[in-house]
Amino acid sequence: MNPFLAGVNQKRLFASLLLAEAARARDDHLREALMQGALHHLATALQLYFGEVAATYQCRNAIETTSLALLDQHLSAMGKTPAEVSEMLALQDDAASWLSRVLACRQLLFAAPRPVARQDKDGVINALSVADDSDSTGFDVAEVEHWLSAFTSMIERHRESMLEC
Repeated sequence: MNPFLAGVNQKRLFASLLLAEAARARDDHLREALMQGALHHLATALQLYFGEVAATYQCRNAIETTSLALLDQHLSAMGKTPAEVSEMLALQDDAASWLSRVLACRQLLFAAPRPVARQDKDGVINALSVADDSDSTGFDVAEVEHWLSAFTSMIERHRESMLEC
């Protein structure tokens, strides 16, 4: 059994649970926190899935395969170009695809807060005001649910076809 499979499934479950809570949350900050958590779990599931694909194709350094670029590089070095990797590379290259959006939005979570205005007052230490981050992520519950559904659909198809490896 592939050692990454359980981790991928667990992170998908965690993302789903957080999204269900986010859909019910009345507080904007709580909803945002839950959505960001769901996105982190989805992105982690994706990262683990790269390892799963590498392990399925008997890549020696599957544990080091933490990105799509590394997956492609490791399998290419073995002379393998699986259809699963080609599909994911095409999705990554399409800025409007769910995979591209997941990766881009996850990067936004690591960005520094946006400065709004500098407040200068005599005799007071200068302070930098930070923009309200309640809508800074650029995604909503329905969109992340769609991404999770698309990811689940893709890995189910891939897992069926990779059984022959």
